Amino acid sequence: MGLGALVGTLSGLVGVGLLACLHALADPVGRWSLAPLAPVLAGILTAVLARHVDGAHGTGVPAVRAAARTDRPLPLATGLGHLAATAACLGTGWTGGREGPMLHAGATIGSAVAARAAAVRRLPELPRLRLHLVAAGAAGGVAGVVNTPAGAALLVWALLLRRPRGRRIDVLGGLVVVAGAAAGSFVHGVVWAPGPLVPTSVAAMSPGVACIIGFAAAPAAIALVIAVHSAPRLLSGLDGILPLPVVGGVLVAATVLVVPQTAGTGTAVLTGTAPATAGLPLLVAMLAAAVLMPAVTVAARGCGGTIGPALVLGCIVGELVARGAAALQVGELAGHPEACRIVGMAAVLAAASRLPSAAVVTVIELTGAVATTGAVLVGAIVASVMVAAGTTATLFRQAAPRTDTIRVPA
Repeated sequence: MGLGALVGTLSGLVGVGLLACLHALADPVGRWSLAPLAPVLAGILTAVLARHVDGAHGTGVPAVRAAARTDRPLPLATGLGHLAATAACLGTGWTGGREGPMLHAGATIGSAVAARAAAVRRLPELPRLRLHLVAAGAAGGVAGVVNTPAGAALLVWALLLRRPRGRRIDVLGGLVVVAGAAAGSFVHGVVWAPGPLVPTSVAAMSPGVACIIGFAAAPAAIALVIAVHSAPRLLSGLDGILPLPVVGGVLVAATVLVVPQTAGTGTAVLTGTAPATAGLPLLVAMLAAAVLMPAVTVAARGCGGTIGPALVLGCIVGELVARGAAALQVGELAGHPEACRIVGMAAVLAAASRLPSAAVVTVIELTGAVATTGAVLVGAIVASVMVAAGTTATLFRQAAPRTDTIRVPA
């Protein structure tokens, strides 16, 4: 556990460094809308890095999961190169989350520490030690960049350490992950700022209202999953005409000019500023961009995770439900747009990832809206059940061959 805390601390420091880089690059809404070539240049930089550093593109999660399954080490240069490319992409308007790349970078730190520990002790590198420290680094990285320690631990446990039914639970691995996540969150609070990253003060919401938001979030989650897995095939035909990073940069630049609110990590949406002040046509455009642009980032070999975009999409869905309720004069829904956005965030993330417990805890930690815990849980469960009835695909894996067609439940 001591090594897990050390790895979590190092990963947390790197996570705070990523936050500082994105903060220094400033808000894409204000700066990069005046420089349409910036996303193209970021795409080219990412392509160059990916050519010299294998794996320095995409979300980073598949590479970590593959290494965890096969007991392979993760090169530290890959994680840090991926993080540099992520800062360039998200800082210039490419749509994505910080969590996936930071999970990857933290995992490479854990792998490097495991190798070093084995060398110091003059022992062969033990696969189980490496897996535990990779998981601790991944959890510490996520907690360090978004300050959601419990959510980060649950996410990493589900992605890297959860075993099939019937097999013994890896208790030691779970404890090491918790130590890494706690250390990463501690670093965030000390170096960056304590408390929730997107603080929100809202009142409680009834379960019935949360069910309505869950129903609305399910098709949005399915659309996001379809887009993420289908876009690489759709854009591959353009690769012979122009390099995909250039194509992606052009699409990002055009989108930033029209819908700057969802650019980068979508902070303006998550804080509620953009949804609350946007007109209905702009809100619908934001919804479309929140579905399509993360897929463009993945397909064009840019850098950015898919967890953050799922939260942004859910926030927009919640705002649309609140607007519809206001038009229909449904009092409880119309009077709590902030709560609707929070429940929408959890519902879309839970349905798209098929990890409802991690989604619920992450959203509560991210916003500090403890009063909405019951409603958030209901909305997440409803959306997850609906999506599970239609597809086996998630943000982290494609559908099984027999269920490749994603169906929206009636």
